[in-house]
Amino acid sequence: MAFQTVSEAGTSRSLLNLSSGIIAMRSFFRPDRFLFFFVLYCPIFLYAQNPPASFPAHPASYELQRAINALDRSSLPTARPAQLRFDVTYYALDLDIDTLQRWLTGAVTVRGTVLASVLDTVWLDLHTAMQVDSVRGDAGTFERRGDALLLPLKQSKGRGEHFEIVVHYNGRPVGGGFGGFVFDQKDGAPHIWTLSEPMYARNWWPCKDSPDDKADSVDVTVTVPVRLQVASQGRLIEQRDNGDGTHTFFWQSRYPITTYLVSLAIADYRVYSQWFQYSEADSMEIRNYLFPSVYDQAVYELKSLPDMLAYFHQVFGPYPFLREKYGIAQFNWGGGMEHQTISSQKWFGETLTAHELAHQWWGDMITMRTWGDIWLNEGFATYSVALYREHRYGRASYEQYMNQRIQNWNGSVFRQDTTDVYSLFDRIVYNKGAWVLHMLRHVVGDSTFFDILRTYALDPERRYGTASTADFQAVCEAVSGMDLDGFFDPWIYGTGKPAYHYTWQHDLLTRQFTLEIRQAQVEEHQLFAMPVDIRLIFPDSTRMDTTLFVAA
Repeated sequence: MAFQTVSEAGTSRSLLNLSSGIIAMRSFFRPDRFLFFFVLYCPIFLYAQNPPASFPAHPASYELQRAINALDRSSLPTARPAQLRFDVTYYALDLDIDTLQRWLTGAVTVRGTVLASVLDTVWLDLHTAMQVDSVRGDAGTFERRGDALLLPLKQSKGRGEHFEIVVHYNGRPVGGGFGGFVFDQKDGAPHIWTLSEPMYARNWWPCKDSPDDKADSVDVTVTVPVRLQVASQGRLIEQRDNGDGTHTFFWQSRYPITTYLVSLAIADYRVYSQWFQYSEADSMEIRNYLFPSVYDQAVYELKSLPDMLAYFHQVFGPYPFLREKYGIAQFNWGGGMEHQTISSQKWFGETLTAHELAHQWWGDMITMRTWGDIWLNEGFATYSVALYREHRYGRASYEQYMNQRIQNWNGSVFRQDTTDVYSLFDRIVYNKGAWVLHMLRHVVGDSTFFDILRTYALDPERRYGTASTADFQAVCEAVSGMDLDGFFDPWIYGTGKPAYHYTWQHDLLTRQFTLEIRQAQVEEHQLFAMPVDIRLIFPDSTRMDTTLFVAA
């Protein structure tokens, strides 16, 4: 068989010429008995025409859209303009937590490097509920302006010079967003937990609370009553009994980390260790902190975690924090949070556990540069669950998972309003973000798609750093050799999804079958230039699978 395809905006018309192998069936080949359907979301990778080297350009309004997005980024609640003058290289948090009074006393050391020609004042973020007692080091005084903490330097610093400031403070941290800093109870014991995403690290410690400035390393020292265990990121270097009814935990992280991924999970935990053997001679601890009341159930549910880790390690590239650990700390919030090397979860269902683990690559190792691009975290982690299901249970499980995430998608994956936490983390970011990757996989093909993921993960310019949608698109284009503006424009900055209507005719004399596919969503949304899978089923149950490209 051979296809001829004629395309116009939003339409693809194909003529199917029946070969001699079908002519023998002519006597019983009736149009009303010819079965036809097309599968929009199940890639087969047999093209009636070669996949395009570039997607058709979309209307000029997308150029305006991208320009508006660039302008909007300047108003995102990330770094203050004065904070662009320096780069934070190190934080040390020394915290004493009074669980009876629900009070936090701390000292935070901040080291940084000057990026501007001259730096006179270091601006940090700290919620007004926290009182500053004193500062020392390269700053001797301080000023409060709302949530801004201004630290005038004793002596101005020039570009490339370094500074170190220690801030002593105390107070009762307030919640924010999905948590912030929470004093809680679990099983009759104090339970303290943090969830600082997107911008609530400032609620409990002074910092430059912006995702685009990762400290090279962080130390966290926490003193609590002896009954309690403290889970945090990195490696547990020491646990010291103070002889006064308290003990102190010393956690050390030597990988770059952004502020919202710094965490505490404190409770009367029972520790459960698993091991991930990533080579014949080396293994890494998976250190889980579990509530004693659900310990046995949690151990049972976590049995697949080493397999998840091994699969992602193979597909995405090496687990990013092999020198430290991975683990999960239970907390009382009804979901999960991908704190670096120590996710926080209430439950251990396979979907949630795989999602948070995948974030160690997508969100922790490579963090979105601005909150508008949060789909680079959440869409990737959501799609990673689909990949794990495909690996463990087969293609049908993958497709079921993806189909369960289809919705109207009236908004944009790129988030214009980043001031509202619930808008920022709208389900469209997770579900349509995952579908972007699902569609991209079909567009470029399986082999190229997985090459893209590994190249993106191992890119030295992005690894342990930050990225934007444009950065990811550039990797996709470099690996695939395709111009993908026409793909990313509607899927990331546009709205909706393609909806296809079709008509067909069969001419017995010419033995031609004519199929016309039109996009029906254009009154509410834009056109999508996409490959569409076609399956033809003949009366003898033979099938023909192919793919047509429907132009925008």
